[in-house]
Formats: sequence, structure tokens, C-alpha cells
Amino acid sequence: MTTASSIDPNDAVAQQPAFPTRPGIHVLAQRDAAVIETVNEQLEDQFRIGKNHAHTFGGLCARLASKLTAHTLCIYINRLVGKADALQIKHLVFPN
Repeated sequence: MTTASSIDPNDAVAQQPAFPTRPGIHVLAQRDAAVIETVNEQLEDQFRIGKNHAHTFGGLCARLASKLTAHTLCIYINRLVGKADALQIKHLVFPN
């Protein structure tokens, strides 16, 4: 029978957390955050989603849907042609 005084605090079992953590989850979260920021910036700057000149709610929905569809189509085309970074959508219109 072990007593409290016989347990070594430097024991590896005593040092392990109750729930194992995944060290890669933070890397995935940072990568996903970077993609979200890039998409938001593209929608704001290139598709001017922040400026709204719709007269009705239906017009607003139609404009947003068309801009989101165009952005998605650009990413899809980049993936079809094998671009390494599918979010580089300006290169579809202005190839160097």
C-alpha cells in the first residue's frame, strides 16, 4: 500500500495532464484564421462587399450571392489549373 509520502512528485505519471492535448490544433487554428482573414480582405477590397447600393433587401441578397459565387468560382478555377495558392484570385484577371 502506498502512502502520500511515498509518491514521487517527479514521477512521469504524476506529470501528465488529465486530458491529452494535441499540439497541432493551434497550428491548424492559426492557418484557418489566416485563410478567413484573406477571404474577408478579398471580399472587401476586390469585390467591394462593404459598399452597398441595393435599394431592397432582395437586391442586397442578390448582390451578396453574386459576389460570393464569383469569389468561390475564382478559387475553384485556381484549383482546377493547379495553382499552389488558390486564394490568389487577382492572377486570373491580371496574369504576369
